[in-house]
Amino acid sequence: MPAITLAAMSASDTTRDAHDVYRATYESLSGSQRVDRAIQMSEDAKAIAIAGIRFRNPDMTEPDVHAEWLRLLHGDDLLPKLRPDAC
Repeated sequence: MPAITLAAMSASDTTRDAHDVYRATYESLSGSQRVDRAIQMSEDAKAIAIAGIRFRNPDMTEPDVHAEWLRLLHGDDLLPKLRPDAC
């Protein structure tokens, strides 16, 4: 499978100039800075998903919110192995 590079990725709502600026900025980052960005984006995505679960289920307990997030992330089949008490 060929590697997907930043050059191959482009958002349809982004101008070519904006994409070029983003690409140059990304390419100027060190390896550890790229890892830091990836970790932050992952944490942000988790926070957004959990906020959505809480919004749709305001009475859900924290353990149930976490279990629902795990279910969304890993699917129904894997949840019992990840959190047996949630099933």
